[in-house]
Amino acid sequence: FKQQRLLKIAMWSCNVRLVRRLLAAWGGRPLHSSAWRALRFMTDPRRKDVEDMFRLYIAERSLQTVEVPFWAMIQLGRKEMRPEEAQYAPPSLREKVASTVTKMHTEACSTMEAAFGTEDPAAFPLDALAAMHKCDADTKAVFQGIISATKLNRPAALSSSVMRRSKRAATRELLWELRRALCEKRTPDMALAA
Repeated sequence: FKQQRLLKIAMWSCNVRLVRRLLAAWGGRPLHSSAWRALRFMTDPRRKDVEDMFRLYIAERSLQTVEVPFWAMIQLGRKEMRPEEAQYAPPSLREKVASTVTKMHTEACSTMEAAFGTEDPAAFPLDALAAMHKCDADTKAVFQGIISATKLNRPAALSSSVMRRSKRAATRELLWELRRALCEKRTPDMALAA
């Protein structure tokens, strides 16, 4: 329990070295849902360094061993990643990290296509849509392409439902940032927001 709490504190403070040490010492135990939740709610631009530590954690243990939530696959995966981009990983693991990150993206795309193709798109998880806003531009474009293709093959009512859910996801992400600002006693610049 203490290790979980310490991990969340390290994540929220963007203490990347401590996050790395805690994840390395985690062993074979599955990550608690609170750690995944802490990652999901991170809005600080430095969260990308913490995401890199999660990518390394998943690569070291393999995607088959770590139970990665769907939204996390969207957020942590990339359309393409070269091994040299994984500077945070030891040289011996860079190829594995790049491969794992690309596999997460591929699996997220397959799951998204299946969900939008067979189920009611209005039931698509908001967390997954919010995770799309945290992706790099190329990866985000792929996911938006899947959503656009779905809208073309669906009645207008379902397409507008998907758009409403996407707006709700963006609003949710904005609320996370406002809550974080409130906790840190930061005041948003309302003139900039207008």
